[in-house]
Amino acid sequence: MKKAKWYFDFISPYAYLQNVQLKEFSQNLEIERKPLVFAGILKHWGNKGPVEISSKRVFTYRQIQWIAERRNIPFRFPERHPFNPVPLLRLCLAAGSTREAVDAIFNCVWAQGLAGDQPEKWKIFCEAVSLTEEEANLKISDPDIKTELRTNGEEALEAGVFGVPTMLVDGQLFWGSDSCEMLQDFLENPDLFENSEMKRLENLPGM
Repeated sequence: MKKAKWYFDFISPYAYLQNVQLKEFSQNLEIERKPLVFAGILKHWGNKGPVEISSKRVFTYRQIQWIAERRNIPFRFPERHPFNPVPLLRLCLAAGSTREAVDAIFNCVWAQGLAGDQPEKWKIFCEAVSLTEEEANLKISDPDIKTELRTNGEEALEAGVFGVPTMLVDGQLFWGSDSCEMLQDFLENPDLFENSEMKRLENLPGM
């Protein structure tokens, strides 16, 4: 079984959609879930997020709603978006970044529609990962948790990650919730990117 790293941020609805699909790879991949701050990735590469462009924001929200309805995925946009995802990312790490913890937090945000930085909803998130508010607050303030979150972002950038969600397998990046089919092909054919045309794309000259 191959090892993989899955980089994500709870602020991304596309990450939620892909998280639902990860079970499809349970027989092929041992997935390490790596929460990170998406804003840090954007800042590093000098990119804008989808919601920072007004027309793109509307399209993105509509597309996400359409995909979820088409796939019968439980979905409800949070009361406010974007929101500050850092508390949730730290909470995830405090809960061990297990599949159960990741699923639970994503469910709170994107199935129940709870913004991740609303103090009055914090208890719901804590209970979702089987922690009391007191336990969670103590854990997320731990310097080691803060360091781990920062390190996840640094490792992702070193690997070339430019967006979320991204799966890293054998040094190859698979970005976006729509890359699952491509990833499956790669798992079945590890030489997928080794043919002459794929290799030509690596050094295709630009303007």
